[in-house]
Formats: sequence, C-alpha cells, structure tokens
Amino acid sequence: MKIIDRMHGLLNRLQSKAPAKPQMPKDESPPSITMQLKNWEKERRKRRVTRLLKSEMMDVRILIPMIIFQPGKVGSTSVHMSLIKKYQELGVATPVFHAHILENVDQRIELLKVIRAKPDNSIDKLLESKELRQQIDKFPKRRWNVISLVRDPVALRVSAFFQLLDEYLPDWQPQIESGKITLLDLQNLFYEKGGLGMDGLNTWFDAQIKPIWGIDVYNTPFSKDRGYHIYKQNPNVNLMIIRLEDLNTVAQDAFYEFLGIKDFTIIRENIGAKKPYSDLYKHFKTLPLPRDIVNEAYDSRYARHFYTDREIEKFRRKWQLEK
Repeated sequence: MKIIDRMHGLLNRLQSKAPAKPQMPKDESPPSITMQLKNWEKERRKRRVTRLLKSEMMDVRILIPMIIFQPGKVGSTSVHMSLIKKYQELGVATPVFHAHILENVDQRIELLKVIRAKPDNSIDKLLESKELRQQIDKFPKRRWNVISLVRDPVALRVSAFFQLLDEYLPDWQPQIESGKITLLDLQNLFYEKGGLGMDGLNTWFDAQIKPIWGIDVYNTPFSKDRGYHIYKQNPNVNLMIIRLEDLNTVAQDAFYEFLGIKDFTIIRENIGAKKPYSDLYKHFKTLPLPRDIVNEAYDSRYARHFYTDREIEKFRRKWQLEK
C-alpha cells in the first residue's frame, strides 16, 4: 500500500479495451487546463492503480500529466499530436499540454501588444500557459512529464518568423501579390523582428525550465550521440530534451526509455508546406544570409551545447552556401 500511496499523479486506464476516439462537439470549446486536471485527478483517485498495472502491464509514467514545452517552431505540434494518438490507442486519458512560455507570462503579453501588429493568437495561447503555470504552482508536489525539443537555430528563427508573419504583417498576402512588398523587404522585416538574434534561445532553458523545476540544462552534458537526453535531477519532473533533426529516427528508443511506450511513431503536423506562406517561405530561404550573423548563431551557447562541431559545420554550409 505504501507504494500505491507514493504513486502521486497516476491515472487509471479507461475500462474499454477498444476505446472510441474522444471527439469534441464542433460548437463546444475544449475544457480549460484547470478542468482537465481536475477530471484527471478525480479519475486517478477513484481507480485502483494496482489493477491497471497488473492487468495491462503499463508503465506508470504514461499516467503522469505531460507538458510539451519549448520555444516555437521545433516540431512540438507533431510530438503533441503523436502523444495524444498513442494515449488514445492505449486507452489512457492523460492530459497533454503545449506551451512555449511558463515564466513571466504577463510581461510577455504586454510586450507582444507593443511589438506585433496583431498578437491576438499568441496572447490567447499565453493565457492558456498562464493557467497551466498557476496549476504547477498550486500543486508543487504534483509530478509532470516534460518534453522539450531543440533545433538548428537558424532554421528555427526563419521558420518562426513565417509562423508569426500574420501577426507582424496582417496584410502580407495582398501586398506580396501586388508587388508592394518584395523578398528583400521581408528579409529586412525578419532582421527588424530579431532575425538570428540568439539571446532568447541561449537563455530559454535558464529562464523557463530552471526557475520552475530547478533543472540546470546547461550544467548537464547533452547526449549528442543519441540525439536526446533525459534529466532526473528533480523527482517530481521527468524531463526529456530531443533534437528535431533526430526525432524520426530515435523516437521509438527515446519514448520507450522516457515513458515505457513501445512502437512510438511521429505524426507529421504543422508542416510549412501546408501553410499559406509555403511558396514564399521556400523563396525566402534562397536569399543569402550574412556570414557574420550566421556564424554568431552557430557559435552560440545553445548551438554548441546540443550539436557537435561536425553537425554545426553542416548547418553553416547550408545557410552560407552561395545562392
């Protein structure tokens, strides 16, 4: 019984062996983060964990709430959707949340109101993040699974710029079609909005992970040979950092080690080719990037911590290649 009592954060399997995929009515909003966690807690308390473990041979880690948490444009949506699909297949209702910022959320909201022409979508997402952070603070002993992804920093910055293009320049489509804005104009806007500046990426783990859970990511060598690393410094947090470039090839091994999930596969979601800006994005990447700025990105703390010299040199050649 003592073992069961220590299994804080567990959720029992749904009774049906072939559960129907949950669907939300089209005219109904998804439940709030607080409500999702309340429902999860009720389910956890009314079910017997021992029966689940013995009858289904499940790893208890998959029953702990999950947060997909990292800067934007690193493949997090694909991981999020893949986890939800896998949990549905296993018949568990473990909540999966998705956030880019959990620390200093209010300050970020006020900043976006100033620097973006139409920040509504980002602010809505930040308000969800604020609610999630409130739940983390309210229940400090609750256990969490956390996945964070990293990516080639230049590719990340360019991709993030186009993801937010509607917020920077809401009428970009008619302006491009009429010729009022050119690729060079977009490149200037890219640099104006931060370009390849690395301050945010260099400090993200210290600013977002460390103050909340006390995990010093940069103080722990990253397993570059495997493409992912699992951090266990905090008993209430099971953290995995995985590189986007390795995601498809290491996902099965990584998620088995991280959660005990077998045969985990990645669903491709949020791919740039499906976006309205896909052709523009493709042409933008043919423009040469200043060598000194590219070098600064790859000499950064972020790049050096997660990638080998050989991998960085390969990235560098890609972006500094004469177009």
